[in-house]
Amino acid sequence: MSDTTRARGTGRIFKPKRCRFWYIRYYAPQERVTRTGRRTKMVTESTGSTKRSVAERMLRDRLARKDRGETIINPSRVTFEHLEQMILDDYATNGRRLPNLKGRLKRLRAFFGGERAVSITTDRWQRYVATRQAAGASASTIMSERAALRRMFTLAVRAQRLPGAPYLPPLTVDNVRERVLDDADVTAVLEELPEDVRGAIEFGALTGWRVHSEVLPLTWDRVDLTRGVIRWEVGTTKNKAGRVLVFDALPALRALLQRWRAITDGTEATLHRRVPWVFHRDGRAVQTKRFYKAWHAACARAELLDARPHDLRRAAVMRFERAGVPRSVAMSVTGHKTESTYRRYNIVREAEQREGLAKVAAVLRKAQ
Repeated sequence: MSDTTRARGTGRIFKPKRCRFWYIRYYAPQERVTRTGRRTKMVTESTGSTKRSVAERMLRDRLARKDRGETIINPSRVTFEHLEQMILDDYATNGRRLPNLKGRLKRLRAFFGGERAVSITTDRWQRYVATRQAAGASASTIMSERAALRRMFTLAVRAQRLPGAPYLPPLTVDNVRERVLDDADVTAVLEELPEDVRGAIEFGALTGWRVHSEVLPLTWDRVDLTRGVIRWEVGTTKNKAGRVLVFDALPALRALLQRWRAITDGTEATLHRRVPWVFHRDGRAVQTKRFYKAWHAACARAELLDARPHDLRRAAVMRFERAGVPRSVAMSVTGHKTESTYRRYNIVREAEQREGLAKVAAVLRKAQ
């Protein structure tokens, strides 16, 4: 074991035999008093580096934190559960939605639960990926779990609980969907839906808004029927950008909102209380479970077994393109933040392509 001579109380730097990494050792204050009554404990950390200069810098940092009275936690004692609590606290502090995160954490916990954070390496992550793929998880699902794990490590490094984060190789995700709903398909589904869900689906089909996260939560305080405008404030949409929709220019949309204003007025008179939501079920918010159950049942009756609510967004983009609406204007309606994402929704169907090539053929015939 090689060592360097240092003054008493300034820690120690050494390299164990048959090990290429430098280690540091120092006394640090603990979070709680031990059984022996000691408030400090000797901590040994691997620098993960073959450079002595890195070890020197890391030791200086630990001693400086000790002098400031900070509690230093040995990275080897940080577990997956510590990382999990950090991301839950982060979501709660920033007001982010927890349902999707909790599902990802549940799957990560089933594999990494009880492990030390430093043992979650690239190899362990690749074994996790292989396990999830064997269970039938899609690449996009695994990538969402990867994003959660990366965030957990980022928070731990930022809080100086860990010296660094492991490399988690990404997967190639091909989630471009080719399913197209034309106007006839949308009409067929609408005819099979109950009234509370039908209104939200019709609104989504006309505007390209995200039905689950933007249409169903829409409240009347954002709707100005007199001026014909809907306003979403900054931070209230999925991409956190504000949005203004001038619905007065589209008679079908204005008629839809007026009809639901009348429905809401009647419901409020019956219940003797205010109903905040634009689309509701007898004065109550439309629950996610009911929404998807009604959607799938309607699609089955309309013989559209592969249709999803998000396909309405794609159909709206295609309608804007066919109408010749400038992309910047269409994006301000649908809420797409980048043109590259918007273009992915503009799927050219075979019939439209055939029509376009037929026009080219006509030009060629005239030129002969």
